[in-house]
Amino acid sequence: MIKNNEQINSYAGEIAKYIVKSCLDNNYFIDTLKLEYLMILADGYMLVKYQRKLFNEEIILINKGFKIKSIDEEFKRYNIGFDKDINLTYHLPLLSNEEEIIYFVCKTYGEYTIDSLNKLSIFQRLIQDYNFEKEFIIPNREFINYFKAFYIEEENKLNDYLNLKLTRKYYYKKNSL
Repeated sequence: MIKNNEQINSYAGEIAKYIVKSCLDNNYFIDTLKLEYLMILADGYMLVKYQRKLFNEEIILINKGFKIKSIDEEFKRYNIGFDKDINLTYHLPLLSNEEEIIYFVCKTYGEYTIDSLNKLSIFQRLIQDYNFEKEFIIPNREFINYFKAFYIEEENKLNDYLNLKLTRKYYYKKNSL
């Protein structure tokens, strides 16, 4: 487990520290694999919402799973999870929209297990379409297209939820008169 302040060598590593801290602050378990999935989700949301990548690293599909090479290398010795007492020093401040995306992703998907994350349609579609036994780098253009479809799907789920909530609120208000 990461317990002490350690030097992280990339901007993706800096993003990773913010995600780890956000998950731990919310008492969500996080290990290296889950960190990579959350980073991929954050990168996708950043692309769709702000038309730019959150970090400039390749997303790799391997054996029906995903990794980000620099994160895999920098954090691989911590696959058992991150210690709640971790003391991270941030060397680069995040932009407000980056913080917003990280907060959203951690709050929305932080509770998920790696199995639950892997079942999200974005990952299932990529696995289905790029079912390679060797490492395969997912082209940015392809990732954007897949993530846009996922974003619309998730947005519809959220809208459906809000409509259901509003309908219930109206029903209860109407029937309590």
